[in-house]
Amino acid sequence: AKPSWTDAYDYCLLLDHYGVDCDPGHLELSPPHPGGGGGVGPHADCTPDNGPAGLPTPFNSPLWDLCLTSEGDPDWYFPQTAAGVIVVRGSIDPAAGTATIDEVARIPDPPAVMLDAMASERDAQLQRGATSPFHLQLETADGTALVFVPVIDDTTYHTPVHSLSFSILLPDVPGGEVVRVRSATAVIGERRMSVSPPAIRILEPTGSVQPPLSLAWEASDPDGDPLTFTVLYTADQGQTWRVVADGLNEPSFTLEADATLPGSAQGVFRVLANDGFLTASDDSGPVYQLPNRAPQVTILGPADGLVVPLNGVVHLLGSATDEEDGPLDPSQLTWSSDRDGMLGAGASLLVRTLSAGDRTLTLSATDSDGNTSSAQVHLTVDASVVRWLPGEEEQAALATVLEAASGPAVPGETPPRRQLSGLVGPAILAGLALLALAGVGLLVYGLRRRGAR
Repeated sequence: AKPSWTDAYDYCLLLDHYGVDCDPGHLELSPPHPGGGGGVGPHADCTPDNGPAGLPTPFNSPLWDLCLTSEGDPDWYFPQTAAGVIVVRGSIDPAAGTATIDEVARIPDPPAVMLDAMASERDAQLQRGATSPFHLQLETADGTALVFVPVIDDTTYHTPVHSLSFSILLPDVPGGEVVRVRSATAVIGERRMSVSPPAIRILEPTGSVQPPLSLAWEASDPDGDPLTFTVLYTADQGQTWRVVADGLNEPSFTLEADATLPGSAQGVFRVLANDGFLTASDDSGPVYQLPNRAPQVTILGPADGLVVPLNGVVHLLGSATDEEDGPLDPSQLTWSSDRDGMLGAGASLLVRTLSAGDRTLTLSATDSDGNTSSAQVHLTVDASVVRWLPGEEEQAALATVLEAASGPAVPGETPPRRQLSGLVGPAILAGLALLALAGVGLLVYGLRRRGAR
């Protein structure tokens, strides 16, 4: 989750505290008005006269999302469901009031994950009430609005923003022929649908192959529009697709042997041809044979060459990802020592029982297909420096004190968690914590004296 702040004024004070220039006087905002367009719409109230006080123009401001729509503006029109998707990528120059649309791709049969991503983004921005002086609109040929969404800058900036890049999924609804970027009062960029779609046919490979692989296709456009190509790959019969190459201008592509793609006995490639708006595609068929890959293992800690005292605590931290499975569950990770054997399982582990000397620690990961790989780190346990290690009796005494300080158990929780209720809870908890520390000290002192006798 992203950080949130009570208001811009206090956020600015925080920036000043850490040495970032920020004048709170420039962030005085008028209170939100009730009703209206819910904070979005084609007539966002972001003109210089209505923008945040103290800024010369809101179009050169990092505070675009603080502009409010005027009461009576239409709500964000974005259909809940759509059979197709239009991908729009481009950028806006707020100071110049211009927009560039780099790519429009109409995807008539998108994968379910793309439709889900489009719906999730819509819901997230509606919940945020996000606003912007710029919006993207799908229109009919005569200019009737079918879909419009605000172009939101989701990045936090501490200096004025000079360019706003966007990549937006629009629902493809019947009649949409023009994509436009609009400011509050004008069209600042557009892309029109061509008359005819392109055509494409994959020429090779025509049979099963192993890496490396050469893809070739032929494509044409009746309108004579220049074509760009995108190569996709699926290892699971189209359930998920991965972009292999994008923005190609030639009708061929070579996939090297070391390409990191999920393994499959029947991998399929799809090539998209785009004329600037309309898209055509062709599939290779099940031709690509690639064995399942072993996980990639990373040790994040400890640092290689670390020196620790005998009985010192060592924090083992690592992760593993797999081309087929994605990030592996911590239960699939195990730690071991070349001298001390198995240390435990998990992505995070604390150990303090390593024997003295130079040690090699190994993190191993096993994916769902049984493929295993590992990574290693070396450290030294220095026996000349010994850290006190409480014995079993002392650890039990410490656990008893801490359990008593925690208070009564909360019913139905596993493991039992303790809680304090009422307004005096924090004060009681602080007192118990002090008593616990004192009790721990007395218990340890007593246990040590008894052991010395």
